[in-house]
Amino acid sequence: MADTIDYCSKLIDTNIEPNCQDMAKGFEKSGVIVNRADIDWSTVKYDAAYPNIVTDFALLTGKKGYSATQMSAGAFGDTTTKSNAGTYMTTFNNEFHLMIFDSSPKAAKIVDELANGEFVFIVQQKHKDLQNTETTYKGYSAYRIYGLEQGLKMGSDTENAPTSDDGNNWKVVLKEEGSIKSAYYMFKTDYATTQAAVEALKA
Repeated sequence: MADTIDYCSKLIDTNIEPNCQDMAKGFEKSGVIVNRADIDWSTVKYDAAYPNIVTDFALLTGKKGYSATQMSAGAFGDTTTKSNAGTYMTTFNNEFHLMIFDSSPKAAKIVDELANGEFVFIVQQKHKDLQNTETTYKGYSAYRIYGLEQGLKMGSDTENAPTSDDGNNWKVVLKEEGSIKSAYYMFKTDYATTQAAVEALKA
């Protein structure tokens, strides 16, 4: 009897080694949020060698992304990715944390907009791999994408505590469940070109 083949299974083909050139933790203080419905999916392309890398990403005509700025210390802190073992395959759940340093009607309007939408966040890691020995991939770790597959949605953990020692702010938690890939990155040609492409999403 022929062996049963699981065509969705993957065999490892890469050495597991420490990245001693760049082990910085955390994110830079500014990111870009887009409505997932505004993505022009016909433009989204992936790298052949690293399918977790998005090489092309554009929005529909007339649509734009919006900046999200954090305090430098602890920017997008507590953001995590965790595996989720299902019956037939393992997927990944993303939990994205965002602080809104404000408690005004404008802040409440933003929270209300985040409450029922689906979003994609692009944020820059401090871990960038600019010293990567693969010449064509220098800086390929810089920009992480959250929510690309299923969209980030507000969970039940978003809160505003006016008397908090951290100030009268909104702590927003957005979640994506069931992502096939453990992580997505945006990288186009080199670090500078990628940075320009991310900034162009806000134009």
